[in-house]
Formats: sequence, structure tokens, C-alpha cells
Amino acid sequence: MLTAAWLGQGTVYLLIRKPGVANTLTGVLLVASVLAAAAVFLAPVHATAFQVGIPVSSQYKAVLDRTGPMILLTILLNIYGTFTLVGGALWSAWLFFRKRVLLNRMAGNVFIAAGALLPASAGTFIRLGLGDWLYISELLGAALMFLGFWFATQPQPADKPVAAAQAA
Repeated sequence: MLTAAWLGQGTVYLLIRKPGVANTLTGVLLVASVLAAAAVFLAPVHATAFQVGIPVSSQYKAVLDRTGPMILLTILLNIYGTFTLVGGALWSAWLFFRKRVLLNRMAGNVFIAAGALLPASAGTFIRLGLGDWLYISELLGAALMFLGFWFATQPQPADKPVAAAQAA
């Protein structure tokens, strides 16, 4: 419920140049996170509905009473996180592409955006009854995001100054 939102909040700090805006959004996210945690911890749990050997992602609806606030916060926090993380990565990739500079960072941001979309789509897998795909999408998403980070942080060779190249 909170992972995407806080990853996206990191992107907000990277892209928004006005610290007041990013700090205000962090305050709102902090309040929403406390409310979300309270909703989860206060939700009734039906231990007898739990079946060993079946992924929790396939049976969580029977085990946990999901209340209106929990569902609403899950939706809002995941939309916010996905929009800010994926949107921010794609925006950064576009800026690098448009300026034709640091193309390794452009590629890295594309991988980060693709990696973030995989876990974000896991809810669709669960709705289709494919609970095991949740873990595969999280693994592949983390791998793609790491690959994106790796691409984006690779040092690029410095261009030789024209005068130095002509003198040599």
C-alpha cells in the first residue's frame, strides 16, 4: 500500500524545484500513511480462512476484512506512487532525449519506468486469479529498476576539447 507512494515521493523531490511543494506533499503522504497503517492494523483478520500452501495474494480477501478507508487509501496511494514514479521517470527520459545529452540516463529512466509498471500491474494479475504472478512481477520490476539505475549511473567518457585534439 505504501511502497509505490514513497518511491514516487522520492521522484517528486528529484523533479520539483520548489522544496515547499515537495515538503507539503510529503506531509500529506505522511498523514495518509499513518491512516493507511491504522486501517490495516485495525482490520479484522479471519485466521481460520487462511490456507497453508496457497499464496497469501490469492486468499487475502477471505483472510482480511478490507474496509472502505483501506480500499480507498490503497487505490489513492498506488495511483499517486505509480503516476509520480513512472511519470517522473518518463519525463526525465524525455528531457534527456530532447536535449540529446546523457543518453544512458534516458535509457535508465525508461527501464525504471518499465520496472515500476510491473508491480503496479500486479493487481490485475491477482484479479485474474494469478496470485503467483505478483511475486514474479515484483522480482522482474525490481530487476528492471536496478538495471535502469545501473544504466543511469554509468560514467560517460568526457568529450575531448577540440584544441587538445588538434594539438595531439
